[in-house]
Amino acid sequence: METVSTSVSGISQEQIYKEFIRLGMEQLIAQDLSKRYYHNELTYRDLENLEKQFDIKFDNLVSKIDNVKSELNTKIDNVEKNLQKDISNLDIKIDNVEKNLNLKIDGLNIKIDNVEKNLMSLSEMLKWVLGIMGAMSITMIAGLIFAFISK
Repeated sequence: METVSTSVSGISQEQIYKEFIRLGMEQLIAQDLSKRYYHNELTYRDLENLEKQFDIKFDNLVSKIDNVKSELNTKIDNVEKNLQKDISNLDIKIDNVEKNLNLKIDGLNIKIDNVEKNLMSLSEMLKWVLGIMGAMSITMIAGLIFAFISK
């Protein structure tokens, strides 16, 4: 088996280990591979196996991401539909409240018109009563004057 040269200066075994862990490798395997890599004992077969494992994990991650994306899109669509239904229901309720208020306003306008008519007729009646009272007062004054004159 051929070994791969890893004589990159400035890289420690700990850095290699942390990178393997960051890529999602199990701790025990990451520790073994980082040690072998650091000491130039990692073979091409090991690298090929790692590549296959990471490709499989990557494909699994892509598949999971696609599934989550699809689920989120479905949930978002459902929420949008529910919001549209709720908005439609609120519009209907607002329209009903507006109709009821308009009916009540119309009822109040009718009552106000009736009160105005009653006030007008009361005003007319008051004028008539004042006219009669004025006529009676004039008649009484004329009667008193006539009574005083005729004595």
